Amino acid sequence: ASVVGRALLVRDAQGWRAVDGLETGSLFGLAIDNRRRLLWAASGMVEQTPSPETAFRGLIAVDLATLRPVRRLAAPADGTPADIAVAADGTVYASDPNSGAIYRARANDSALTVLVPPGRLRSPQGLVPSADGRRLYVSDYGYGLAEVHLANGAVARLESDANTMLDGIDGLYPWRGGLLAIQNGTN
Repeated sequence: ASVVGRALLVRDAQGWRAVDGLETGSLFGLAIDNRRRLLWAASGMVEQTPSPETAFRGLIAVDLATLRPVRRLAAPADGTPADIAVAADGTVYASDPNSGAIYRARANDSALTVLVPPGRLRSPQGLVPSADGRRLYVSDYGYGLAEVHLANGAVARLESDANTMLDGIDGLYPWRGGLLAIQNGTN
């Protein structure tokens, strides 16, 4: 995914090439929905976006077999989704580090809806849906780790038994029944 090039790149037998027909903004996070054979891409607008007035803000689903777009979910006004996660039931979650919002789209939704309103988190980044489908774990660059209760959007801070600072976490992934955090904002 390319922010400045506004392109989704794929490598095949001929080398690297841009996927045609996506009509994106700056591309950020990618997530694969293996069950439905989709690649989800977050598209938005930041300072570096060329021709920002034409940037699509939302999520784009690309069929993995054909590399054709099959679904577009617009973000709420001025939203810029960045990181994405897909739950087992196909629900897609996206973080917006600019506004602090978390968006959600269920299988039949035609647009992203707000799960966590802007301002409740500082700079949400990586997302991991819980195995039981009740919570969404979120890395917030300036806040640490948060747990969002999916039934009502309530946010709670996650504590760690490890003696470590939890700020500066950019990526978050499920790993061996826990969470693997990529921390890049510390000395």
